[in-house]
Amino acid sequence: MAPEAAGSIPVIRPTFSSLLASARRRAHSLGPLVKPALRAIRTTVDAAVRRLPLSRKPTLLHGRLVWFAPGTWASIHGRYEPYMARALRTALKRGDTFIDVGAHHGIWSVYAASLVGPRGKVVALEPSEAYRTLTENVRGHRHVAAIRCGASDREGHEVFFGQGDATSGSFIREVTAINEQHSRARVTGATVAISTLDTLVAEHALTPSVVKLDVEGFELRVLSGATAVLAAKPRWVIEIHPPQLALSGGSEGAIFDLLHAHGYQTTIIDRNPNSLYTIVATPAR
Repeated sequence: MAPEAAGSIPVIRPTFSSLLASARRRAHSLGPLVKPALRAIRTTVDAAVRRLPLSRKPTLLHGRLVWFAPGTWASIHGRYEPYMARALRTALKRGDTFIDVGAHHGIWSVYAASLVGPRGKVVALEPSEAYRTLTENVRGHRHVAAIRCGASDREGHEVFFGQGDATSGSFIREVTAINEQHSRARVTGATVAISTLDTLVAEHALTPSVVKLDVEGFELRVLSGATAVLAAKPRWVIEIHPPQLALSGGSEGAIFDLLHAHGYQTTIIDRNPNSLYTIVATPAR
């Protein structure tokens, strides 16, 4: 399970993203008449950027200029999951270590890399086919390691059920099948490495500041394999998937009991209409 990091990314002065953000704020302050014009301009620019033969394309994602592979890139102006961006901006500072469990394409790995800077560390774990795009997105970030591995409560190997590189894959086939009707890709299984977070942190000599979990119902299994990490008291940002959690043998109550038993307090920062919600767990004072 060796980390991967290679290549280079375009160098742009840090002030560029600040100027873009400032221009957007000023334009929006001019009133509702300006907003349609801004949308039209963004649509035109997006179309032009989409045609450019670049291996990665720029996005101003919640105030940070980041670069994504074409399979991830959607717009020059990213609005994806603002609550997650706020949680990471609040918790991470230069030199920190971020672990992204269930990184998928690595949107938050790349975003966190911009927050912690070159003296910080980011470790992104992803067991699905999305790992290929993840490695493209983190290429050139020397302080980011991508590992094709699933987090669990034991070491070894396990079959991961995915639908191409969709976000809904799981080690429980019934969990992946929940979204089968919404995807043209069929569910397939592949054997991948699994490890506990305690083992990964020890192997890579990490002292995590923030751990993000997005594991489609495997939350309790991951936390159960992170006793030492929990004792070290990093901040956690956890997406909780109640139906998937139940199919995986866990429960919401068990997650909160485990976190509270380790001295954490929890706050819900977002609720999705489909029952998914996101919490931040911080050490209780």
